[in-house]
Amino acid sequence: MSRPVVAAMVGALALGCAARPAPRARPAPRLHCRPSQGLSRPLRPCSRSLPCEGAWVHRDGRPVPRTLREPAEVPSCRTTAPGRAFFDDGAPLELVGADGLARHACVYQPPGASRAQPRPLVVWFHGVYGAAGDLYDHTSLREKATRYDLSGDPSRPGFTLAAVQARNLHWPGARADGAHLDHYHRDLGHNPDVQMVDQLVDTLAQTGGVDPRRVYVLGWSNGGVFAEFYALARHESPTPGGHRVAAGGVYAAADPFQAPLEAMPAHCAAGSVPRTALPLFLLHRTCDALSPCGPIQQTYFRAPPGFDIEAWTRRLGTQLGADVRLQLLDDRAAPATGCAMQCTLPQGQRNHARWPDGVGDVSGHDWEPALLDFLRSHPRR
Repeated sequence: MSRPVVAAMVGALALGCAARPAPRARPAPRLHCRPSQGLSRPLRPCSRSLPCEGAWVHRDGRPVPRTLREPAEVPSCRTTAPGRAFFDDGAPLELVGADGLARHACVYQPPGASRAQPRPLVVWFHGVYGAAGDLYDHTSLREKATRYDLSGDPSRPGFTLAAVQARNLHWPGARADGAHLDHYHRDLGHNPDVQMVDQLVDTLAQTGGVDPRRVYVLGWSNGGVFAEFYALARHESPTPGGHRVAAGGVYAAADPFQAPLEAMPAHCAAGSVPRTALPLFLLHRTCDALSPCGPIQQTYFRAPPGFDIEAWTRRLGTQLGADVRLQLLDDRAAPATGCAMQCTLPQGQRNHARWPDGVGDVSGHDWEPALLDFLRSHPRR
């Protein structure tokens, strides 16, 4: 596959989607932006009246084309992948958004969580074309949620874990429709994905078993971009229920405030971004074809602005004032201090599509404890 094709698809931050054939073309909708709010309206979901033709979904670990006529799917909240610890959390939690659309999340709450013994809350966001069930099949977080000390208090082991199911969206640009989280419409009060996560956090907190000082987010690929966007907003501005994000961690993400797709006008990029002290852990491969590590890879893969992780890290720390930590990993998940000078397309695709828990990347190096330890050390003061 040529570099121009990869560049056309990089805006989707697709989870292992770079080796797919071209689906049927459809006319690209006209996009209108304002620097203060990005896209002037939320992205349109797939529907029976406006289906996503040639959209992409994951089946058996591979992206396959499919016409999507439903705006959202109901996830399976259990392990289906071989070689993974088996968990079955039953039916997902259903929430109805302000737009009337039913949304779902897989939720686990450890035994003993109560007002007297609250546990941290971690909200996890999957990648493009994925599902909430990827939490079980591609990470080891569900296993850790039963026992990991995320509260800093050994008498309160484990944490509440929620995996959000993205909507099926008409995504800007060609060959990208499918399950995504919308970070391009920055009006928090009218972004359906922001509203859904707000409702999820507030609903779980109302049970009394969530520590309001320890609400965290984690994300992968497009889910990582949205996690950054949501955490940066909700660290300073509370949900309708008064809850704030204490810290976040992401893998293989990028700058959510740029306008990286050719279909989007340049002024879709944020004119200004409020400063924030959000603690944020960025975990990234030294070679990544869909979220380039630095300017050399960005040029080689012809990635648009916002996909240079080194530039995004600098912007976070200097322009936005975030408490940011960047940890680079090589192909074998060993820590590295700089981007790879040689990075091939197949190598970069594999790295982007492998969550670094030592299982999915077959490295034996589990970086989830580093993410969780970072979160634990950053409760809200």
